[in-house]
Amino acid sequence: MILVTGGITVLLSPNVGTAEILLRKIVERLDLPAHQKKLIAVNALPDTEIDWKPLSNLTTKAAFVSLVLEEDMHKLRNTMVDVESRFNHHHGYPWIIIGDKLFSNEFREWIVNSVSSPVYFGLAPPIEWQEPYWVDIKKAEKNLKEMVKGNSAHSESMSWRRMSRYNAGFMAFHPLLKDLEYYWKVHPGSTYSCNINDDPFQQMKEGGYHLSYGLSLTEDHRNIPTFEYLVKKFIVQNKDIVLPVKDTIYEALLNGDDAYFSNCHIWNNYMVVSLSFLRSREYMKFFDYLDSYGGFLYERWGDSFPLSVAAALFLNKAQIHQSTLTGYLHSGGALCPSNLDEHIALQCSCNPGHYGGK
Repeated sequence: MILVTGGITVLLSPNVGTAEILLRKIVERLDLPAHQKKLIAVNALPDTEIDWKPLSNLTTKAAFVSLVLEEDMHKLRNTMVDVESRFNHHHGYPWIIIGDKLFSNEFREWIVNSVSSPVYFGLAPPIEWQEPYWVDIKKAEKNLKEMVKGNSAHSESMSWRRMSRYNAGFMAFHPLLKDLEYYWKVHPGSTYSCNINDDPFQQMKEGGYHLSYGLSLTEDHRNIPTFEYLVKKFIVQNKDIVLPVKDTIYEALLNGDDAYFSNCHIWNNYMVVSLSFLRSREYMKFFDYLDSYGGFLYERWGDSFPLSVAAALFLNKAQIHQSTLTGYLHSGGALCPSNLDEHIALQCSCNPGHYGGK
């Protein structure tokens, strides 16, 4: 292939690696403003595999995973710096950053230089990210406009809905995650303000846990008007794969003695989860069932509530762990030790008065 740019003519090898090297040399020779250079796709091909050889010290194949947009760059960077300084500089677990579009060179440079651990950049396949053929996008947009009137969080964002749907049903199958036993979901903009002395990945493995979380919150019912009906319909139709209620956390999702959901759920902006659970036949059957009704886009289900209910249907109580992590803050939820000795021991910088003190 012949590339002519900026008066420079170069014969590019069909080999991708060689082509990238040559493209990089071209960009270096071009006298372009920075805002133009970042638009040139040097090193822009997405990663598809983790190189585990430099990570042979890790006893658990695990990683931090964040699904982000380009504009989340500085929020993500700040959170990564927190996690590295508070925990990962002792371990070196890799980072996996996934988006629905290729990240710019500027984004990659800022993120890679935020941490000393390996960073991989993945691309969500459009066929998984975009709304499926059975969803009427005009109906979804109409419903979105109605929700905006009610001032519900993220009600105005179709991108947020697509992202939540991808998180709930497709993330676990991304090629960068194929070797992982567990991943730690990292939300850009979240704050980790206390040292994390225990390794959550090792806790998962040693305890036989499939899901670990820090906080539980209550969902706005306006976001999930048909969700409970569909879940109960699924239970009736799939009694063979649903665990007995006495063995699960299902009753914790109900409103006391009432048989209806209280809308309390596990908040997964911080969670560590096993890939075997997210890829299980039971979980995928549940996701596919929910997805067939279009509620991820017609309503605003998010991914926390579907995950919580799936955990309540398919995991034993002993497989779910409430983490001891503290010093976590993101929008509506927070943890900070109110005990002075613990605050000092973990070198926390959070203010218990501004958090849900623990």
